[in-house]
Amino acid sequence: MSHPAPRFLVPLATRDERSWPGFDIAEQRAQALRAAELGGFAGVVAADDLGGDEASVVAYDALRASRWLEVVQELPISRGNPVYAAKQAASAQRFFDGRLGWQLVVDEPGPSQTTPPARTRAERYARATEFLTVARGVWHDTEFTFEGRYHQVVGGGFREALADLPFPRLHLTGSSDEALALSARFADVHLFDDLDTALAHGPALRAAAGDRPLEIGVALRVVAREHRPEVPRTIDPRTALVGTYDELAERLAELVAAGITTYLLDAHPRIEETYRIAEHLLPRVRDLTPAGGAR
Repeated sequence: MSHPAPRFLVPLATRDERSWPGFDIAEQRAQALRAAELGGFAGVVAADDLGGDEASVVAYDALRASRWLEVVQELPISRGNPVYAAKQAASAQRFFDGRLGWQLVVDEPGPSQTTPPARTRAERYARATEFLTVARGVWHDTEFTFEGRYHQVVGGGFREALADLPFPRLHLTGSSDEALALSARFADVHLFDDLDTALAHGPALRAAAGDRPLEIGVALRVVAREHRPEVPRTIDPRTALVGTYDELAERLAELVAAGITTYLLDAHPRIEETYRIAEHLLPRVRDLTPAGGAR
């Protein structure tokens, strides 16, 4: 079975990660974004962080400052209205050539912020199903009506300037039965938290999606070095890629062949390591994968 070309993303900082004078968080993000774009990454992720900068602001700033990177905005559905979220996204797609993606936050800890409340996992995933049904409905239909427990729409839909735009590429996460069922129905990409889970659940999840394309991905920390003595030995290999450039390129090529094609790679210090991965690791992976690396 053939798989899409591997696609590599990096997260953007939502808080100040440096103590350098004159190098504030905005400049840090600008430099990290430049590293990702020059280095051939497919995109960046703006995470939802209650104690950090607002993900939508980070995402739209990244869209404005880049030319071709996909920018994935993490979107907590407990704090949003699907019609308004979809309208914001449609405007972004119009202004920035369809480069906005979404990563929904569904199973949030803490008290529910919706009415009626979604206290259990089943209720939170039912709310997510309604959120996506409504967001897609008003996006693709000019007279969309929906009556759900959490969301209601009567005769809604996008017209004129907001019509006929690409819906954000949808990234979903989680390994519960509810999370996998939601992805099988809606996701373009499902991101797992570790390799073992991705390898165990990925094939069945793709099969559950049927004829609809669904990419399997994983979020990993990366520590890549030229020589083996430089590589730390204290990092969990289930949640991180640790090794020399050649070792990691071979491992990633194996994972791509196994069907894991999207990678959210986190490395620190962020700017320097993004350049390192781009210069030394990604070209090796592209040489070893038949389809090459995707942008």
